[in-house]
Amino acid sequence: MYRFVFGILLVSHGLAHIFDFIALQKYVGEEDKVRTSSSRSRLGGSRSCATGLMWIAAAWALVGSGIGIFLGKDWWSTIAIVGAVLSLGAVIPWWNRTRRSAKLGVVLDVIIIVVLLTPLKETIFELIG
Repeated sequence: MYRFVFGILLVSHGLAHIFDFIALQKYVGEEDKVRTSSSRSRLGGSRSCATGLMWIAAAWALVGSGIGIFLGKDWWSTIAIVGAVLSLGAVIPWWNRTRRSAKLGVVLDVIIIVVLLTPLKETIFELIG
């Protein structure tokens, strides 16, 4: 049961990255109108390309980790941590432009990282069998 819940959670989070990535595409190309607050760099530059790659890489990693749980593989937790870190790196530069779901995803990313990098990891492994 827990294996299914955790697997669906990770796969859903990864798929949400794809939907949010598509939603952010409306900002690409508005270089003259929109500037980010932190670096004053234009949204359509190399920064947006790198961030876009992180959105997609996070999606693949999170979906892959969910599949790893379903298959009973031990490597799923490492991939989940990588996906959560990529997810944070993708969302934070776009914080003011992301949908509420992406901001909720940040909470999930932090939970994934904290749980899987602490002794709580053993409890999760016991729950999913």
